[in-house]
Amino acid sequence: EDFGTPEMLHQRKGMSKTEDKLISIPAGRIPEDHVWKTLESITWPPCFSRNNVKPDGAFYIDAFPMGMVLNYHRGLMCSRTISIFPTLAQLLTKFQSQAENTFKYTTIQLNRNYGAKMHVDGNNHGPSRIIGLGSYT
Repeated sequence: EDFGTPEMLHQRKGMSKTEDKLISIPAGRIPEDHVWKTLESITWPPCFSRNNVKPDGAFYIDAFPMGMVLNYHRGLMCSRTISIFPTLAQLLTKFQSQAENTFKYTTIQLNRNYGAKMHVDGNNHGPSRIIGLGSYT
């Protein structure tokens, strides 16, 4: 299977604030399928930097953080995706709080369509949680 080839990259458009404006946050409980469909509707930025998780031979993966990130030149800062997708951040925060409303976190890491290599997240402090959506093979 091809993962993140240069040819696939040329077919992609960039992330858009317009996409965020189309995201809805339902009143009450948010169904998993609503989150799934929302994540499938947005443009995922190609991630070139996570070599510790990229499958062998992949040029990039579909992955991005939302929240606090460590920029090696500027220190801790908000991820760029927060300003592009603020409604998505609100949707995911509300959805996560349904699963465990007392869990404190600073960042949501989104990953799509790849099996990560075995790794240890070096910049995590404290426990992590995973919510998996979709089908797995």
